[in-house]
Amino acid sequence: MTSELLQSLTSQLAEVDALSLPIRRQVVAAFGHIEKVEKRAVVSPKLRALVELDSLVVKKILPCWGKNWPDDGRPERMLDYAQQYLDDQINPNALRVEMGRLYTLADNLLEDALWPSQVATAAAHVARTALYADPIADYADDEKKLDAEDWDTAFLGACIESGSVPWKANETQRKKQTEFWAWYLETAVPAAIQRLSEENK
Repeated sequence: MTSELLQSLTSQLAEVDALSLPIRRQVVAAFGHIEKVEKRAVVSPKLRALVELDSLVVKKILPCWGKNWPDDGRPERMLDYAQQYLDDQINPNALRVEMGRLYTLADNLLEDALWPSQVATAAAHVARTALYADPIADYADDEKKLDAEDWDTAFLGACIESGSVPWKANETQRKKQTEFWAWYLETAVPAAIQRLSEENK
């Protein structure tokens, strides 16, 4: 990813207050093509960088989980499992099992606390990225037209931080979403780029 692209995206954010679905596809695509074998992503520096990007989002929103379930560390542990998988310390089947458990947990908690429960979904998405490097859904250019299960980790992060989807957000919530996207471009993406650079050495 070039610094020019990052600067361009930051400028766009100043104009529109959010990173749209097509723009986020640009961000992910800029890390480069990831090879797959039988639908599973081949571990590479590019894959590690994308997992790092998703993991940073989850780390940012973990406090929202902790306020509701302070003694439940399952979302945070998923980040460790994903890293262990990338380091060939656990096999893909083991990661898939843990991922499925976390998606189920998120579903079970949905009625108790809508957005905090989705921290578990975002953490499970980290495992999904590690296993499959799933691209951001491309059958629509607007999250309202996507199935909720296809919302990517970053979009979930913005919703969780603000407590709302963009199309229902009030002024305060929109401000929080803008702040999240600014953090994403100014902190998370550069950190993932740095990870890619280090992995390529």
